[in-house]
Amino acid sequence: MRAPDLAAFDLKLLGGRLLPGVAGPAALFMYESSTGERVTMYCSKLAEESRPLIFTESGNSGSVNWVESGYAYVVSGPADKLKLKAIAKAAYLQIENRPAPAPQNRTGIDWLLSLFG
Repeated sequence: MRAPDLAAFDLKLLGGRLLPGVAGPAALFMYESSTGERVTMYCSKLAEESRPLIFTESGNSGSVNWVESGYAYVVSGPADKLKLKAIAKAAYLQIENRPAPAPQNRTGIDWLLSLFG
């Protein structure tokens, strides 16, 4: 798995780690913006097939998480719901090696994101 390129969000990759996950290896990537904000992305195989995208917030931090095709994803950073959802979408499309879908094509994460506005 390659680390997603999130330069479009002013995020530079600081590094990544291979970690133990619930059902096998997991990947953790850390990014930092030019203003010092940090964003992480965690990916791990999971027995669950799919789960819609959920946003959670605690203080100044937030995260979006979802499961698709047996893989769990979490993107966390500053509590900016729209930005985290956009970062999650961009990262997911790169991981799946897909071009950005046209607006009328609502499959995969586009469908999940549409559920949460």
